[in-house]
Amino acid sequence: MHEHARLALESRIAAAREKFFGQRSAPNGLLSSPILRSWDRCRAAGIDERSPLAFDPVGRARLAECGERHEELRRLSEPAAARLAAAVAGARHMVIVTDADGVVVSAFGDRSRISRTLQMLARPGVDLSEQAIGTNSMGTALRERLPVAVTAAEHYCRTNAGFVCMAAPLFLPDGRIAGTIDVTGDYDRSAPPLAAPVLGAARAIEVGLFLATQRDRLLLQFAWDAAELGGKDAGWLAFDDAGRLTGATATARQLLGLGDGTIHAGFESLFECGFSVPLRRLAGDGALRLRTHQGFEFAARLARSGTVAPPEADRQRPPSPANSMSPQDPLRPHGGTQARAEPPQTLRQLTHRHAREAVELERGNKLRAARRLGISRSTLYRLLDSLDDA
Repeated sequence: MHEHARLALESRIAAAREKFFGQRSAPNGLLSSPILRSWDRCRAAGIDERSPLAFDPVGRARLAECGERHEELRRLSEPAAARLAAAVAGARHMVIVTDADGVVVSAFGDRSRISRTLQMLARPGVDLSEQAIGTNSMGTALRERLPVAVTAAEHYCRTNAGFVCMAAPLFLPDGRIAGTIDVTGDYDRSAPPLAAPVLGAARAIEVGLFLATQRDRLLLQFAWDAAELGGKDAGWLAFDDAGRLTGATATARQLLGLGDGTIHAGFESLFECGFSVPLRRLAGDGALRLRTHQGFEFAARLARSGTVAPPEADRQRPPSPANSMSPQDPLRPHGGTQARAEPPQTLRQLTHRHAREAVELERGNKLRAARRLGISRSTLYRLLDSLDDA
């Protein structure tokens, strides 16, 4: 942070604290709306901003319970969180993942380079909710359902005034919050910008949560430009056999203007073409373009659940040649390339067919077929048996 910007920020925060705590008046214009709302909540809850915080972890039994309950969140967030920790390692920062209650699930970083207070804070089991420690990036992001940055004395409690932090909520496909990912460091007046890397990691984790929960679904990945397909900035939707929306990533909600609540929608309510169109294309190369009822057009790609991996948080991968978009290959309800003449199949039938084809290509070797599809052997067996279970 440049010196003049740092001085202006610290002066503004000091003026806000004087108004809020000294004069007990609203520091309008001195704080962001999420921070001001958080301060109001903390005051209403009776939190004393002068009381020291011990960051005591929860009991051993609760810690074990949280570890078991959030094993999938810990596992799916670890790759992106570890990459983010490596990126900020030189700045005396820790990467922290919390659950939806604000309890630390995992923490990454070099503890030897951070303050004792931050070491105490960044431990699994520590409660970092607003109710426990006042305004902070993780607890406040959970309450606001928005990315939140908190710098130095913007924290409600004085104990936390030595930190700078940025957190983003992690949304599940049904719109509920799974937790947060955060970067917190000791405030040394030269804090690096944290928004872009934190938001990138959050998007990557959300795709991982999406893919892990949307089983036996038609997955639709879409973006404004074909070059963005395969990267962390693309949106993901999941549909059942009837074309009903069963899940969406936060990016997809933003791209389609769906809001952040639970979604109840069908394919035809989102796009101009019928659901049979992507089903037909799924039997082919999976490349298409889709137009919304508002006239916006997206590059899109189809996939079967269990056959794709989450994108990395720090770089985009170009789409494979088989699925790349082409201006000569639009797919619209009227005009463009004609869909194949074969009758539409259900997602379950197409998934079963895709799995059988992989086994045939590997001459019956199911282990190699599973590797070809990028799934586990047990998942392959489940796909092969999918029609028998119907």
